[in-house]
Amino acid sequence: MFCRSFYLCVVASLLLAGVHAQNNAPSPDSPESIAVQFPPGTPIGEVLNTYQRLTGKRLIRDTALEAAVVNIETTGKLSPPEAIEFIEKSLLLAGYALVPSGDQMIKVIVISGDKLPASEGVPMILREADLPQSDQVVNYLLPLRYLDADEAARAFAQVVPPHSYGKITAVPNAQALLITENSNTIRSYVELAAQVDLPPSETKHHLVHLTRADAEVVAEQLSTLLGLETASASGTRAPTERERPTSRQPTAEEAAAPQTVASFAGMSTKAIKPIIQPVERTNSLVIIARPLDIQYIESLIAYLDGESPTSGFISRKLNYIDLTTFVSIAEKSLQRNSKEAGESITPQTTTSTTPVEPSNTSGGFGNRGTGRSGLDGGGLGLGGSGGSASSGFGFGGVEPLDVTKKAYSVLVSKTLVIVDPGSSRFYASGPPDQLRMLEQLADELDVRPKQILLSVIIGEFTVGEDFNFGLDWIRTLENVGNDSLLGGVLNTQGTAFTDISQLGGAADFLPALDGLTVYGQIGKHWNVFLQTLEKTERFHILQKPTITTLNHQSATIYIGQQLAIPGETLSSVNNLDSGNTIRSTTQYIPVRLQLDITPHIYNNNEVMLEFQQQNNDISGFTTISGNQIPNISEQGMRNRLIVPDRTTVMLGGLITERDRKAKSGLPFLVRIPVVKHLFGSTNKTKERRELMIFVQPRILNDGADHIQEQTDLNRDSRSYQRTQEFANPGDGTPLLPLPEWKEDSDASKAQAVEPGIKQKSTGKAKSTPSTTKR
Repeated sequence: MFCRSFYLCVVASLLLAGVHAQNNAPSPDSPESIAVQFPPGTPIGEVLNTYQRLTGKRLIRDTALEAAVVNIETTGKLSPPEAIEFIEKSLLLAGYALVPSGDQMIKVIVISGDKLPASEGVPMILREADLPQSDQVVNYLLPLRYLDADEAARAFAQVVPPHSYGKITAVPNAQALLITENSNTIRSYVELAAQVDLPPSETKHHLVHLTRADAEVVAEQLSTLLGLETASASGTRAPTERERPTSRQPTAEEAAAPQTVASFAGMSTKAIKPIIQPVERTNSLVIIARPLDIQYIESLIAYLDGESPTSGFISRKLNYIDLTTFVSIAEKSLQRNSKEAGESITPQTTTSTTPVEPSNTSGGFGNRGTGRSGLDGGGLGLGGSGGSASSGFGFGGVEPLDVTKKAYSVLVSKTLVIVDPGSSRFYASGPPDQLRMLEQLADELDVRPKQILLSVIIGEFTVGEDFNFGLDWIRTLENVGNDSLLGGVLNTQGTAFTDISQLGGAADFLPALDGLTVYGQIGKHWNVFLQTLEKTERFHILQKPTITTLNHQSATIYIGQQLAIPGETLSSVNNLDSGNTIRSTTQYIPVRLQLDITPHIYNNNEVMLEFQQQNNDISGFTTISGNQIPNISEQGMRNRLIVPDRTTVMLGGLITERDRKAKSGLPFLVRIPVVKHLFGSTNKTKERRELMIFVQPRILNDGADHIQEQTDLNRDSRSYQRTQEFANPGDGTPLLPLPEWKEDSDASKAQAVEPGIKQKSTGKAKSTPSTTKR
């Protein structure tokens, strides 16, 4: 209703103003009315002559106006004041400015990039009442009381854009605007300033208590959202003394003073100064601002201090990955997006790495003579044939995990993580997004690692005159014979096994073996093939270990012995009755064959194997200080290759040459110097042996595969049946009773205990267990 009344009043006022103007306007037939008609192509000089005649002022014309033409036309006749205003506005639109120069002179210039009205001495107007009624270009100083000069200049230029010749300059020291424009446009700026340059509303203080969020964090977030400057590192702003707005201009000291409170919504420091001060003791915020701003800030605080939709505490147990390793990865992941690094309280642990040495722990097998066996780590041990007379065997995996048993805590960004390695569980409390990240990391990293079962056969191949290398001998077997079976190896056609004892010459062998490739892989019948090699009396199996290791974890297998090397001998003279003291040290050096295998599973069908082989042997003795010190020769090899699952890899080429002497002759006489050559002979031979290692990896996806492979390996063992009977005796093994030693024992009681006990009719009872035939 109010809007309708307002619109009716405005329409009535416009109608009355039109009627009044029509009554005051001269009639078209009045002698004072003139017709403004300047068709296209009219020289501008004719228009300026008419303007000079109507105004009675002298015109100073720009030289660029000589060849200028204009088009100024209107319908009907106008009064002289209307004609003057019409000509001024038309010239201004055409790019010609009329600049007053004194009381009776006007400059007419062409508006261009290098010549503007401001450079031609535009008059300065300080009061609105002194503005010309025409569209003359003048300078006007617009004072401001509350608005910031820079903000007001940008805002006015957006609301009322100036002409090409116009300009709005901010004067911060005077808190005013210097406007160069025509008079009517300047009046628009004055009216706009009267509407927006108002005193600010009354400010109030308000206290907001926070329930969940931290007061300092919320204050920093509010300062960022509202665009407020921070005067301290915690994100708060120090309160400043507020002054009531006055119309006086600021002094030079006040203008040069630093601004402690940023402008808010285009207002200066004397207008709106919202202050947000956190109170750490009560976890609350003190807000000093306008009531409307306080209401808006409270709505923002409600969002920042809102209840989390998810739980702020999680507990997770890890099954496979080491807890310390997981926390280290999670700490780096959470710190990636945090502004400040987390404070780690991880206990300092020292890890010492010692070389792999054999030890007398359980798990060694196949050792005979003076050699020692050792076990370097956890793994599956399955026996094979024993080693040589002076060697031992051991195998293992990686070093034991360095697990911290004591619980500790790690503060990562805003999340507190409590680690309990004893139970392999961690507890976390913090922001929901970081807790979700921890859960996702645990889901991706805590997965069951794949295991690899490595079956290894280590043997020596004796190289004769007709065979230089073990691989050459195998190739010879490939190139002889016809399509048949070799030594019990079944071909792909399914022909029956061949009796090895019936093999005669070279023509009875196969030209190729199933699964043998160029680089030495043997197929699934590799065990039978090695047995055939053994029957030729050239290949001797040293060990057949089987070990299980994790993916990307190294497994170590070694065969050898410890050599005692005499060390330092220290003697000291004691003045007491004890006499001299002699101390000597002995150092044990391992001499062995060591094989390090590191499998890498990148897909379910292939395995990349990293081999590092080292073979040390005794190659003679050297006399040092009367002691026989053995010389140790070294051989090594390191390579990588990718093989399919359950495919055998052969490593060969390391040849050891030994000189042997065999003496024969008459007993005792062959030991006498000089004459020993008459009663005996000495044969010198050279024995060359090549070390051959066969490795077959088997990928174990889960525990069922491990149990199945273990069962298959147990069935292939010769002692499996006896071991199973010993572990599960059942009802087949009789339980024999203890003998009776009492003289007055009753014969009937003895028979009741065991029916197999016999008694004699003598005075003393004697019990003998009867033998049971099966």
